[in-house]
Amino acid sequence: YTDGMEWVYLSTSGQSFKDLTTRLDIMYEMLFMRPTSTEAVAQMYNHLGGDVHPRFMMTQSRFNELRNLLKTDETLKSYYNYLVNKYGPNSAEFKDKPVVYSLPDGKRLLSISRKAKDRIIPWAMLYKLTDNEQYAARIWDEVNALINFKDWHPDHYLDTAEILYPMAIAYDWLYDKWQPEQRKKMEIAVRDFGLKTGLDRYEGRVGH
Repeated sequence: YTDGMEWVYLSTSGQSFKDLTTRLDIMYEMLFMRPTSTEAVAQMYNHLGGDVHPRFMMTQSRFNELRNLLKTDETLKSYYNYLVNKYGPNSAEFKDKPVVYSLPDGKRLLSISRKAKDRIIPWAMLYKLTDNEQYAARIWDEVNALINFKDWHPDHYLDTAEILYPMAIAYDWLYDKWQPEQRKKMEIAVRDFGLKTGLDRYEGRVGH
């Protein structure tokens, strides 16, 4: 059986490999030995030098390097100016209202998810490069709108995943900026709207 993902399954037992769960079990056994959650966290802390933020894609030392480079590197300056023009406080994106839950085609939240993603990540980068409080406040407006959605449309999980991504960026990159109650709201939303619904589908309890 060929599953279309560059895997070919051969069996002398006559077993069918068309069942996704069976194929995933085989792939997990062959690809890697998964660490326990305790081991994974310990490895992360060892790599980062402790329980520090940011740690998702970027570290604070890397942001510091970028801030210094911004003074001399013309390519980085050009990119920064692009971000300010498109997403800065005087831009249409910045002045627009936060996203609102809707399924434009009756089936998908994806356009809304991507709109939020395409705002939050640039604003997070601009905040880390400037410490401009306006960006943090605008990020929270957008994040809070997502938190108050009725769900992140897990029936099509890509819609959910494209909210999880900017939520992770916002939570991690601005971790020290958020108040404990703000972080708690984000954690609950990520857990309930994102991770739990993802595991339900990943482990075959719901949907496909």
